[in-house]
Amino acid sequence: MGIRIGSRVVCIDDSIKAGLNMEEFKKDFHTWVKAKEEYTIREIDDNDGLVVSVLLEEIRNPIRYFSTIGRAKESSFKIDRFREIEKATNKNVVNSKLEKV
Repeated sequence: MGIRIGSRVVCIDDSIKAGLNMEEFKKDFHTWVKAKEEYTIREIDDNDGLVVSVLLEEIRNPIRYFSTIGRAKESSFKIDRFREIEKATNKNVVNSKLEKV
């Protein structure tokens, strides 16, 4: 089945690519993931076929314009930075949506 909205995951890769412009990086990611920390998937995005990424319930980053996909969106995390630890159930998804209300 794989990772889906509501899945509980653990971060297995919190590395930041060497040579990045850290000033720009910090504009995109006010909050970064931490290895061995657990998170809940709130959204999955294929970024117009470029790379599959996720948004997390526990982290909110600013909306930014990305010229590579031609739209504004919240900065997200590449899905392969995570390993699923708990399968999403309808209850997980419903509770996740209720917390937003």
